[in-house]
Amino acid sequence: MASSSGAIREAPLRGGVCLPGERVLRAEGDATLVIGRGLTHVQQLDRQRNRPQPGASTADEDVADIVASVGGRVARDSINVDAPAASSSSADVVPTAAPRYRVVSDGAKRYVPQLGDGVVGVVLRVSPHAYSVHIGAAAVASLEALAFDGASKTNRPKLAVGDLVYARVAEAEADAEVELSCCATGDMPRKDWGTGEAIFGPLPLGATAASVVVSLTHADGLLQNRNTALLVAGTRLGFEAVIGVNGRVWVRVPPGIPRKALVALTRIVIESADCVTPDEAQALVDKYFPPPATAAPGGADVATAGAGPIIGGGGGGSAAVTLGAL
Repeated sequence: MASSSGAIREAPLRGGVCLPGERVLRAEGDATLVIGRGLTHVQQLDRQRNRPQPGASTADEDVADIVASVGGRVARDSINVDAPAASSSSADVVPTAAPRYRVVSDGAKRYVPQLGDGVVGVVLRVSPHAYSVHIGAAAVASLEALAFDGASKTNRPKLAVGDLVYARVAEAEADAEVELSCCATGDMPRKDWGTGEAIFGPLPLGATAASVVVSLTHADGLLQNRNTALLVAGTRLGFEAVIGVNGRVWVRVPPGIPRKALVALTRIVIESADCVTPDEAQALVDKYFPPPATAAPGGADVATAGAGPIIGGGGGGSAAVTLGAL
C-alpha cells in the first residue's frame, strides 16, 4: 500500500467469479489497495531466472498481478488505511479509504481473519487485562480490556463468559495471535463506549436481542445488500442488526415488541440464505410480517416502525457503521 498515484485494472471475469491461479487485478505504480483472503500478488518478474522480463522497462517493476489462490466470487469494498500525507514530512500519515478486494468461496467453512474486518465474537475467557474471544477462526482472538473508546482502568466494560462483542480485527499477522479492538479507526466517529453510541462494543442479549450463525457467503451477501431480506424486513419492523464478516449476526427489536417478532426476525436471517432474487426475499418477509392490509393470523403482529440501522463489515464501511437509536 502506498500513495494513490497508480492505477488498478480489474480483469474481465465472467459473472465476477474467478478460478484458482486466475489473474483478478493488475496494480500499476503506487496504487493504493488492500488484498484480502483468497488473493495474492505476483511481481512481474521472470520466475525462472528471477530477473525482469526481457525488454521490460524500470516502470514494469512497479506492476504487480493480483491472482486468486482459491476459486469463488470477487468482492470489493473499502477500508481505512494510513497513507503518507501529501505534504510535510514523510512520517505524517492521514486516514485514507482504499479499495479492498477478496474472494468469497461458497465452500469456505472457517473464517480467516483479515485486517479491518468487523466481527461478532463470543467471550470465552476473562482475565484482568484481556478477553479471549471466539470469532470462528482456527484460534481464539485477544481483546484487551482497555481497547474500547473512552475506557480507563476504572471505567471500562465488564464482559463475562458468553457475552457478545462487536469488534474489528486490529492485527492479523501469520503465525501470531489475532488481536481485536473496539476503538474506532480512521474517519469513523468516536463515541465513548458508555454512551451506547459507539460503533464497536458489547452486544446485549435477552428478551429483545438474539444472535444466529450463518455461512460466510450468506453474511457477505447481507453485508453487500445482494440479499435484500433485512432491508425489506426494515420496512415492516424497526430493528438493529450487526452482521459480522465471520458469519455471526446479532439483531435487536425495540422494547415492548412481542417476543415472536424477534423470533421471526432471526428466522428471516437464517432462511434468507435460500433467497436469490428480491422477489424471494419479499415473499419470505411477507411470510413472517404480512403487509398491514393483508395481515393474517400467525404473522408477527407488529406495526411498521421503519428500517433499522444495519451495521457490520470491514473497517472502511461496506455497510452503515452508526449504531443509532431504534
